[in-house]
Amino acid sequence: MIAISQTRRLAGTPLLTKQGAAELIRCAFVAGKQYKVDPLVTLGVMARETGFSPPKSSSLIGPMQIAWRAHWPNQETDTKKALKEQFHVPNRDTFKKWVSEIRNNVHYGTWYLSLMIKDAKGIKAGLEKYNSTKLRKDYARDILSNWMKQLEAAYKKDNRALGPFLTLTRE
Repeated sequence: MIAISQTRRLAGTPLLTKQGAAELIRCAFVAGKQYKVDPLVTLGVMARETGFSPPKSSSLIGPMQIAWRAHWPNQETDTKKALKEQFHVPNRDTFKKWVSEIRNNVHYGTWYLSLMIKDAKGIKAGLEKYNSTKLRKDYARDILSNWMKQLEAAYKKDNRALGPFLTLTRE
């Protein structure tokens, strides 16, 4: 596992290592296939949320910016139940540490995004639910019209950017 804090700096801006970037891409494709979310949507969320750099906030964790306190509330919820049963995370302290691992962060974030998309009956509305701020409409529009196009163009330009993950098709 690659921890989120393993980065390098370029002109003062933290960037993922090549290994870390490959891990994000791999995780986005694996989680996308498992939860039926286009991996470019997941990568678009990461790009919009953190620019693929470690976040500065202590209340939001990882490339998918999981609000760990909100995702482990005091009362029992379907999300909390799924964390215990599906992801085998027994308590709040364990959840914070668990979601700090890149693979877990991307899988959980993609799973949660899939719930928002299903509940909202569409990708745009699902992205708006994923980001619960006042800027959620701009957030969804930015991911769908800006980040996904840039990511897709980069992958079309250099298929090697996906390396062994090309066999995982976008559905």
